[in-house]
Amino acid sequence: MAEAPALHRNPADAPESARTQWLCPALLATAAFGEIVTLLLMTVFRYHGQEMPIQFLDLTKTANLVGLLFELPFILLFGTLTFVRRFHTLRIALLAAGFCCAGLVALMIAPAIQSTDRTTSYTGYLIFLGLKAIELGAFATIFRRPRRTVWRLALQSVGAAAAIVCAVFVAVVSAVLVSPIGSSITDQPRQVYDAGVILGAAVWSGDRPSPVLRERINKGYDLLKNGTVQFLVLTGGHAPNELPEAEVARRELLKQGADPTRIVLETHTSSTLQQILFIRDQLKRKQGWTSFVIVSDQFHLKRALEICQFNEIDALGVSSESPLGPQNLALYHLRESGALILYWLFGA
Repeated sequence: MAEAPALHRNPADAPESARTQWLCPALLATAAFGEIVTLLLMTVFRYHGQEMPIQFLDLTKTANLVGLLFELPFILLFGTLTFVRRFHTLRIALLAAGFCCAGLVALMIAPAIQSTDRTTSYTGYLIFLGLKAIELGAFATIFRRPRRTVWRLALQSVGAAAAIVCAVFVAVVSAVLVSPIGSSITDQPRQVYDAGVILGAAVWSGDRPSPVLRERINKGYDLLKNGTVQFLVLTGGHAPNELPEAEVARRELLKQGADPTRIVLETHTSSTLQQILFIRDQLKRKQGWTSFVIVSDQFHLKRALEICQFNEIDALGVSSESPLGPQNLALYHLRESGALILYWLFGA
């Protein structure tokens, strides 16, 4: 009996005709090349945002290594598919090229989205990361049953992307939680550090330090009083109608009896990155100070010390006591984990 014709075969999943057989590998090769460009562009952003000369191959820096590991699966996937003929279908090729181009566009416009609201400033980067997660989710599902409808594939891709994002967040939150921060000073042989740096935190109405800032001030004062640090550097600008965070911290330290000649003020920065760059440019390069103790909350120190490591600042971390309740503490851990991912990938 003659074999019945395959009436329901999806043309998008069939091997390409001789007329278009070059198109699929060309699109896949373009996607692989686009992912390499994406990797290079992310590295450029990382260094440019920190006013450093670009070093594409410096994998001693954690941020560069994370950026490579982020893009490597996409480069290897599309590079491999370019040479595997069984996957040369228009659906796969167009999916790869489309996601790659969309990701590049989002990445290139990301620095142009500027706002006083930090979350809004990150919008372009978050769109880019969302596209990459969906892209990975799509290719995690398309090879299992390639003959599904577009809508079903889209829903399963989004589901897989959500699972990937959750897994990444769990890994990063775990890294923040288990970071050996807080006892690093006492674990070291006794020595005196050039400066303790109290990172800024919110100021409440009436120019009062928030509980978070007060605990950082108390920890910094202890380091100065027991001679662990020679100077205390207070950082942080101000919101409208408020004193700078650093000035509020200075007043609290003077109330506790700190020597005013041992206090250095920085009143213009508004982010952790800016405060670490102040240490690099003004204290390390101009003052010649070489050793620092960063004082902040445990969930915040991981990112601060990562920025120090990237900028080749010799710093240890000491965590202040946390006045936050369990719910707020969990939210801050999630927020800092997201900020750490953005710093690793883009230097933002």
